[in-house]
Amino acid sequence: MIYFSNPVLMAEAKTGDVDISIIPHWSDSSKLNFEHLRYLTPTKNILERIQKCPPDKTPIILITTGAYCPIHKMHIEMHEIARKYIEDNFNAEVVGSLLSASHDEYVKAKITYSYPQKFWLDANTRIKLINLALHDYPCIEQDLFEAKASRFIDFGYVVSNRNAYFSWECDKHQLPPPLVVMLVGEDMLKCHLYPPPAGIGLALIRRKGSSRFKSRWPKLDQRQQWNEHVFLIETEKELEVSSTRIRLAAADNDIDTLKQMVPEKVATELIKLWIDNPDN
Repeated sequence: MIYFSNPVLMAEAKTGDVDISIIPHWSDSSKLNFEHLRYLTPTKNILERIQKCPPDKTPIILITTGAYCPIHKMHIEMHEIARKYIEDNFNAEVVGSLLSASHDEYVKAKITYSYPQKFWLDANTRIKLINLALHDYPCIEQDLFEAKASRFIDFGYVVSNRNAYFSWECDKHQLPPPLVVMLVGEDMLKCHLYPPPAGIGLALIRRKGSSRFKSRWPKLDQRQQWNEHVFLIETEKELEVSSTRIRLAAADNDIDTLKQMVPEKVATELIKLWIDNPDN
């Protein structure tokens, strides 16, 4: 078993035992100080899964990032779809799934440009809602490295840094390093370059039969996918759930639509924030 001398606040925060607001921000000067920033990342469970991973399988960590304003069911479903596809088709085991909420600096500008102020959820609120959404998904956890930074940092840097962090942890514990894989839906394909950065994987999920961004969808068979660490995943699942549609539903007081798109506990909190308090 892997144990740490210092408590990992994320493990406590997920149970609701710690007020998220007391988890400190980190400054740019701390970027490379992994020991100092370990409290931001749910490391313990992932390292224990890497330790148990069969030696003939590659351990994989999936990571998504975004505003999560608010989190919805497809954010979670994407991780479940990707895990099943990768484990069913490749000699790999998904040892961790991480959600990384974007910094307030980015999210506030994005949301308040098109919506009333009340539809912007600050980082602490978004983190709490994500914890509620993940309550029944113990293998999907939240990484606070991005949300708790002193300023906005680019998605590419977040993923590269998380890759370096887990390589550092595994080296320290004499474990095989995992392959960190960026997980995105096809609506985000236009925002990401192909192929992915060296040493990092890319998993793309699109609805089966969709032609969106077809010209940029690489044609790779399974062997090429594995060799290039690019996983092309088609699904019958509905991908049209979005945070934008949730905000629009709330603006129209359409509680039924809102409840369809977000986990039950998240819906309860959003109704309190956005509908029961119209002047908020």
